[in-house]
Amino acid sequence: MHLPHARKHVLDGPTIVTVEFPLIVSKPAKPLVDHFEIMDSAQLAARLQMPRRSLYNAIARGFVPAGRKIPGLGLRWRVDEIDAWLAQQFSKPNPLA
Repeated sequence: MHLPHARKHVLDGPTIVTVEFPLIVSKPAKPLVDHFEIMDSAQLAARLQMPRRSLYNAIARGFVPAGRKIPGLGLRWRVDEIDAWLAQQFSKPNPLA
């Protein structure tokens, strides 16, 4: 494995000497927790363009993914999971067509 080198000019008495040394580049540390956006039931209902009562009925019947109860926040959904679910719904053939 070839490491990039850096050069440093050092004064050695009356002459200047160039010294090369390996340049160590560390990778950024992976975060302990991935950051993601979450939404509440009002935001999800608006995104799905349905009333909140209809959203809760759809969740109870298994038509919409269930959210997660987060202490202090209540029921929440991950935006990326809802986006993936919506993409999957629209990739299926339309039964009404």
